[in-house]
Amino acid sequence: MVLAVAGVMPILILAGGCARQDTEDTYLVALEAPFWRAVTEAYPELEAELRASVLADGRALSIAHLDAEEPLDALHARLARSRHAGVVLTPLLSLQAEEVAAAHPDLRVVVLTWTGEAAAEAATPAGGPNVTSVSFLRNDALERAGRLLAVYLADQQEGRIGILATGGSVERAHVAAFRRGVTNAGGAARVTERRIDRSADSAALKRSLAALQRSEVQVVYLEVGSLTGAALETLARDGTFAMVRNWGYRSGFEETVLLSVNDPPLEALRAGVDADPGSSVEVASEVVWGTGAPPPDGAEDLYDAVRTIP
Repeated sequence: MVLAVAGVMPILILAGGCARQDTEDTYLVALEAPFWRAVTEAYPELEAELRASVLADGRALSIAHLDAEEPLDALHARLARSRHAGVVLTPLLSLQAEEVAAAHPDLRVVVLTWTGEAAAEAATPAGGPNVTSVSFLRNDALERAGRLLAVYLADQQEGRIGILATGGSVERAHVAAFRRGVTNAGGAARVTERRIDRSADSAALKRSLAALQRSEVQVVYLEVGSLTGAALETLARDGTFAMVRNWGYRSGFEETVLLSVNDPPLEALRAGVDADPGSSVEVASEVVWGTGAPPPDGAEDLYDAVRTIP
């Protein structure tokens, strides 16, 4: 459900690989390579969805891949040689939103700041009257996810919830929200938590996971950044479920990722474009149940989708 856009008509894509010309009816989506690789791994169909989308006011989206060493300079050059209704800034370009807005005062600037700790901890750009910032209500979804896992394990009548997280402020906030949900569902006594340094290697990761598994955890909530893939490999070998963020629709570990809290990027982009200039908007993150086990009965209000494998 994350990538489906109800009521949206596709635009015509010219044959032969010819790109549509940028016009005043176009919003330019500025993508830095590292961000885009991470997002499209989580949402494999996203680029096709972007290219086929028409916004509520009939305007279209144009994608600019900024692979240069100086992406901000590349963006300024692109904006100088073509006309647009607005520009959408993704991390880490979103941190330069104020400069972009000042250089292009007649351009709508939509700022997406939800991915990565550097972006999440940065102050909301002052920007000016032409800037709209978009953030996610991620903690609300994490709290629901905590309640959902507590209900699931209560139904199983066995097992515990493990938490493995680094010590960054964003991760601490996420874990606190998740713990709140577990506690509100009566599952606080089932939680075992361990911390790992952000710079830890795979050996330290495996030791932490082994310690959790000795505590008879059935599901491990992972907040370990770039170590997530290695953690999932270990859990998959041992037959332990995982909860992660932004893995609800990406390939791999379908039977291991029991639960994912997703930040839907296309919905964020559309909400920002549709909002008034100078405003801030929030978009709900989603709780997606995986394919490794059926969700608990009577908990439909705690998740937004059940993943299916094509």
